[in-house]
Amino acid sequence: MTMKKGPVHQDELNRRKAEAAKNPDSPDAHFRLGTALVNVGFLGEGQAALERTLELDSNRVDAWVNLGGARLGRWDFTGCIEANQQALEREPGLMRAYFNLGLAYMYQGDAEKMLASFE
Repeated sequence: MTMKKGPVHQDELNRRKAEAAKNPDSPDAHFRLGTALVNVGFLGEGQAALERTLELDSNRVDAWVNLGGARLGRWDFTGCIEANQQALEREPGLMRAYFNLGLAYMYQGDAEKMLASFE
C-alpha cells in the first residue's frame, strides 16, 4: 500500500533528502530517508537508501526489515527473504520479519514455509 504523494509528503521527503545529503555517513539519516520514500511508494529509491543505511550499520534490524518490505513491494521475493533472514539473525523472534517472510513465501507459492512463518 502506498500513501498519496502530495505536497505535505514532498516537503517531508525534501527534508529527509537534505538531511541524508548533509550527513552522508549517518545511518539514521539514510534510514529515515529510505523509510519515508518507501512509505509514499518510491520503493526503488527507498531500497537504495536502506541499503546505504546497512552499508553504514549492518546490524540495523529495522533497516533489514524495511528493506525486506521494499523488496517485497517490488516483487523481489528472494531479496525480501534474504533481508528478513538477516533481521532474524540479529533479533530472533521478530514478528514483522516473520510476517514479511510469510508474504514472500506465499507469493512464491510455498505454502509450507508460509504457514511456518505465520505460526
